[in-house]
Amino acid sequence: MSSSGSRSLRRILTPVPRRGRSTWRTCIVIQPEMIRLIKLHMSKEGDNNKGRVAVGCYPFLLLGSSVSQASLGLFDLIILCIVFGNHPNTGFGVAGTYSLVPVSLAAIGLLVCGVVEAGKNLKILNGGEIVWARLCKIKEDTTHEDMEYNLCFEYSDVDGQSKRFQAVRDVDDLVIGQSFPVLINRELGFGLLEPNLSGGITFENVYGIEPISKECWIRILFIPLLTVVPLLGLIKSVSTFIQQATFTIGLPILYWWTIILQVIWFCSNRRYFSPGKPIQLNANFCNQ
Repeated sequence: MSSSGSRSLRRILTPVPRRGRSTWRTCIVIQPEMIRLIKLHMSKEGDNNKGRVAVGCYPFLLLGSSVSQASLGLFDLIILCIVFGNHPNTGFGVAGTYSLVPVSLAAIGLLVCGVVEAGKNLKILNGGEIVWARLCKIKEDTTHEDMEYNLCFEYSDVDGQSKRFQAVRDVDDLVIGQSFPVLINRELGFGLLEPNLSGGITFENVYGIEPISKECWIRILFIPLLTVVPLLGLIKSVSTFIQQATFTIGLPILYWWTIILQVIWFCSNRRYFSPGKPIQLNANFCNQ
């Protein structure tokens, strides 16, 4: 058991009245984070089936990143152009047909990036150890097109020595002083912060200790399910109804509603779509 975990054990002396005099009783209080560390430590030791990523987490690795979700949104647009390209006043006419090639290339490129990212995270998750780390510093990075946040964490290794590492997140939703479980893979020189896992899953979900909640599944499957909805337009009665309803309304809302919902869902749940990069164990930011 690591010293970071042992420090979470507290001895509390409480007086116990006994026949007119007080004696003292020693109680061991195990904090919730300590219980989690024990369970996770046990899950990563033992036979060869332990310490491996559960099969149910593979969809989260493949579909839960920002680039994967964005690529699925583009595929939705491609399907709309193909299925409803011959409908008038939809925006999927000749211009939409000509734009299919660059949009398709962009969608495929993003999907490949998502698969590569999933492979790296899977390799990190299949090794290393889990520690409890405290956030001690946050620094904004404005050198990129989108704002990034460099986070400095501190933890104690098995020898009781304090060590630090850097994590990068796209959203600023963590508070200095908070503690989180972190997977440290010293062999690869990288790690993963639990809040950076896709869909809001935990390490207990990753290693099959606890089932994945319905809320987590909904977060990553909402956009993929909307992507295939336009295929209903291949049914003649559905296509005719949409065309007539659009003519009555005067707006192509029935063609674009899946895209609109996907954008809203992505923006409102961005912090669950792999909001951070793998940890750099030898980062310089924490030493500044």
